[in-house]
Amino acid sequence: MTGELYTHISQLFWLELFSPDLVRPRGIVRGHMSVRGTRSEPLMAGQLLLEEFQANCRRWG
Repeated sequence: MTGELYTHISQLFWLELFSPDLVRPRGIVRGHMSVRGTRSEPLMAGQLLLEEFQANCRRWG
């Protein structure tokens, strides 16, 4: 099997699910992942980048 996945996500509201203190996250998640090999022995490699990140944090006021 062979595959490529590219992503560019600018809606980051879902990051609030990981921390109750994170409010209105903004920025861009950009990345690339490649998949090679077989279903029984897949080989995955890639990179995700979080760019221009901003958010309010309830804990820090």
